[in-house]
Amino acid sequence: MAALVFKAPPPDIELVESVDRLLRDWSAKSPDLQFVSNGAVHQAPGVVVFAWTHVADANLIITVTLDDVRRARYLNVAAVDPDTSALLTTGLRRQFSTYSVEELLDAVRHEGASDPGAYVRLGMALDRHDDEASRLIRAGLESPDVEVRANAAMAVMHLRWPEFADPVFRARSRETDAGVGNLLEVSSRWYKPEPSS
Repeated sequence: MAALVFKAPPPDIELVESVDRLLRDWSAKSPDLQFVSNGAVHQAPGVVVFAWTHVADANLIITVTLDDVRRARYLNVAAVDPDTSALLTTGLRRQFSTYSVEELLDAVRHEGASDPGAYVRLGMALDRHDDEASRLIRAGLESPDVEVRANAAMAVMHLRWPEFADPVFRARSRETDAGVGNLLEVSSRWYKPEPSS
């Protein structure tokens, strides 16, 4: 499930109101696009999530996350049917200014060390495998900077690509920071354990 990462979003209230207004407009025009606002459904230090649920399908959810930890504002469409998710994501992308995958790759290449959240933003925006993204995230797991390792580990958690298995096990075995170690431990559960020698 890929996220749309907003470019230079308006103030938070305006962003949430814009999404809400768009979904109400859609609902007025099409009986298949009836969404209701659930308001703020999650709050943690630096992170607030707003959600809209489809009236006929509780599994069809649109969320906007205001993430001050990673300096990002992003929108997700969760749907059982990937075609529905793709259709809604495409429609929403047309309405808002969002980063392309190439722009997010460029941010990791040039600003990943000074802005570790770039790793997570890249991981969230990917909806298909990308060789360069894989290489950059794997390199992030080996960074001497604990924040870069933490954000690369969160990108791995989001993507769950098979080629991350060995790098995750290697990173977990040498990790000295307890928080990053916990992230790697969670990630390692999605992969088969390393064969014993």
